[in-house]
Amino acid sequence: MRTIAVIARKGGSGKTTLAVHLALAAHLRGRKVLLADADAQRSAVEVLRGRQGPGPEVVESSGSKLFALQLSAVRNEYDTMIIDTPAVLEEELSHSIVVSDLSLLVIRPTFLDIAAALQTAEVIRRLRKPGLIVLNQAPVA
Repeated sequence: MRTIAVIARKGGSGKTTLAVHLALAAHLRGRKVLLADADAQRSAVEVLRGRQGPGPEVVESSGSKLFALQLSAVRNEYDTMIIDTPAVLEEELSHSIVVSDLSLLVIRPTFLDIAAALQTAEVIRRLRKPGLIVLNQAPVA
């Protein structure tokens, strides 16, 4: 099972939107998908539970519960787990980074987002996990 953590220390980066769209895209490709909403706002839960018809499974979670949730997802033969993380300090994000196969660091092209992303990227590097940066909400011109 592949696990992808969508992370950002700054709120409003588009992290939840990306996590939901990744889960929907994987589901539409025939994958059995679990979206773990570890963000206290529970926006991903609200969006996906409001949908009609089949779709990815969504559950409320937290950083400390992700390992057990991942083991359960493997037992239940999920293909993919997407983690929507809270916009918090690295300690909470570290749980998501540790259990993931890939971390997607979502940032906007602002000084504050980039400064926060540098600290988070250092955590990903220190944990020796793969990560990619997703630049979101960038101006066209």
